[in-house]
Amino acid sequence: MTENTTKSPNFHAFRLIGGLLVSMSVVVFEGCTYEVAPPPLPCGDISGVSFAGDVLPLLDVHCNGCHSGGSPSAGLNLENHASVAQSVLLGSLLERLDLPQTNILMMPQNGNPLPECDIALFEVWASEGAPNN
Repeated sequence: MTENTTKSPNFHAFRLIGGLLVSMSVVVFEGCTYEVAPPPLPCGDISGVSFAGDVLPLLDVHCNGCHSGGSPSAGLNLENHASVAQSVLLGSLLERLDLPQTNILMMPQNGNPLPECDIALFEVWASEGAPNN
């Protein structure tokens, strides 16, 4: 007994149309992805960040208790522009400020994390090349 393996032309047309519909659906759904901008910071527009007026006061309050003087913690002295700029541009200062509080590398250690707006000041200053202003 031989099987009839030929199908009707309608079967092939429905199969072709079904395949096209599935393919088009995939393309449409893939095209629906978009990036969402992060919400604006509650501190508003941050521009014109200066080392002396914005960054250094934050360091004095949150960091220089450990990272200053003759024997600073981890050998990182954050009292002068050169070492702060190097740590921000080449080191890990920004990464450490933005770690979750549960991470032992988070700074300031044994303290509360810096507010988002304070971290944003560091980021803006770094994005401007960490000028000595």
